[in-house]
Amino acid sequence: MRGGRTMKVLLLAQSIEGGGAQEVCRAWARALGGAHEVRILVLDSSPAMAEARRALAGIPVGCAADAGVGSHRGRVAYVRRTVADWRPDVVLSLETYPNLVALLATRGLGTRTVISEHNVPSILLRVEGLAKRAQLVLAKRLYRHAESVICVSHAVATDIRCNFGVSADKVAVLPNGVLGGALDSDAVAEPVPLPGRITVLVPARLVPQKRPAHCVAIAETLALRGVRTTLVWVGDGTEQLRSGMVEIVREKWRDDWHTLADEETVVLLGSAYEGFGNVLVEAANRRIPVVAGSTALGCADAIVPGVTGFLAATDTPESYADAVQEARMLTGGSTLDSWLRQFSAATTARRLESVLGLSTVSAPRASPAVRTGAGHG
Repeated sequence: MRGGRTMKVLLLAQSIEGGGAQEVCRAWARALGGAHEVRILVLDSSPAMAEARRALAGIPVGCAADAGVGSHRGRVAYVRRTVADWRPDVVLSLETYPNLVALLATRGLGTRTVISEHNVPSILLRVEGLAKRAQLVLAKRLYRHAESVICVSHAVATDIRCNFGVSADKVAVLPNGVLGGALDSDAVAEPVPLPGRITVLVPARLVPQKRPAHCVAIAETLALRGVRTTLVWVGDGTEQLRSGMVEIVREKWRDDWHTLADEETVVLLGSAYEGFGNVLVEAANRRIPVVAGSTALGCADAIVPGVTGFLAATDTPESYADAVQEARMLTGGSTLDSWLRQFSAATTARRLESVLGLSTVSAPRASPAVRTGAGHG
């Protein structure tokens, strides 16, 4: 972790050359290798392995095939021995078969196991033969036991949530850093500076789907970071809003809710799921930055990350607070480059480190402090 303790990370992949996921494996290894102790373990060998190893100078690469291990059972045992001997903080696997090997190999060892999907498995595996269909059946049983599932797009995240029984709090969306260092800058690589004040504006019904308590926790997380935070909720409903840390303003629903925004406002939609998220587009049309969750499914189609706002990579209040901070610092001049930076090496490294285990601060709960129908300036 940047600014934290060094982690031992074991990456598990089918190979390190030959395809898009293999390129991602190498990129992740390089991204983490600057601050952590990283090793790669691959299951297959190939004539191009030596060249791929040279390109990863300084990062050890072990190979099950080179050790004479080729059966499913043997691969699981080989990975299990490696994990037991090296004791990594986290095992990070890529693609379905290595994911299954990782989950089986680490059972009972107490090792954090994070898996990743780079395609839409419930569609892909179903049409690729009997062996892949067997993997699909096993994945639907095992994926929910991973600590986290990294998905490279919102389509993949939707598949993982809807077809594999993985809860939203275990899903993280991390776009591939396909642009490498082309758009990296110090501003991208370093943490986003803290604004002095943020008004979090939620134009939504006060119903369980919109998760009022989650939105309060996000505001409280910002307050814990030293940001003077006000939560303004515009909408009707019976759910309660309570906090002893941040000011909460309740307004009845009004079609001109956007008039409550000022230059310090970020529109937040903290829903567990959405078919789309109309208010996100309406806010963007008024040049108000927006935030929603990557795991909220349809919201991804209503935000242009880096231009109109940001998507929280995971479903934690901390991840949402990170996105709110970033959105608050957006300017009206955000351009195509701002969106492209979501796919840069520096952005990928920062977000990958966060998904793999940055420490979090839980926002405490306290007595109600809510006022209604008043201005919030």
